[in-house]
Amino acid sequence: MGVSHCDLRRKAIRHRTEWQLILQVRTRRIINLMRLAGTYLRYWRGPWALTIFLIGYLILLVVISHYYLLPAADSWRNATPTERRLLSASSALLLSVVLLIVIVGLLLVLRVRRYFQFPSGARTKTEYVDAWSESARRMKVPDDSNDPQQ
Repeated sequence: MGVSHCDLRRKAIRHRTEWQLILQVRTRRIINLMRLAGTYLRYWRGPWALTIFLIGYLILLVVISHYYLLPAADSWRNATPTERRLLSASSALLLSVVLLIVIVGLLLVLRVRRYFQFPSGARTKTEYVDAWSESARRMKVPDDSNDPQQ
């Protein structure tokens, strides 16, 4: 007694759907793992950015100290009162610039803007225009009166 064509077909469909289910489950597992990894990496993005910013700021302070503050401190000892005022004014200006860099850098690194979201107006739905119908509407049709075939 032979196996009918319908029985073979049902068996093939059943076998195929089992493998599809297995692949579907595995795909879902992989997607969930990727989501978890993305969430995990997102939590570490802020501390790494802050660490890199602070290292860069430390390098900036070392450069400024080496090239400006230490020579200014050496010249402070032998300076006249007018030169001392100029040194203190330029040092205060440099300090304000460095502090501005720190404050703006921290705001950018820590993404403080996300905590101050202002309510925007009502969202409008974008109207999508069919490009082919729009081009047909704009197309200029030539006059038939100048047609030489007539």
